Amino acid sequence: MVMIRIILLFVFTLLYVIPANCQDVIELKYENGVYTLPCAVNGLNLNFIFDTGAAVTSISSAEALFMLK
Repeated sequence: MVMIRIILLFVFTLLYVIPANCQDVIELKYENGVYTLPCAVNGLNLNFIFDTGAAVTSISSAEALFMLK
């Protein structure tokens, strides 16, 4: 019974510690009243607007064609 508790404690400790150490931090920049974040799409470095209230993500056809090239 003691061995099972030790194993369970070990497993729960691993489940708690591993995700906490695997987080990435992305720095947001505040520019012109909006937050932007750096992204790379197909090797192209871009800045996207971070909108917490957005229900949809969209880009214009001109931007899509630019990124496709």
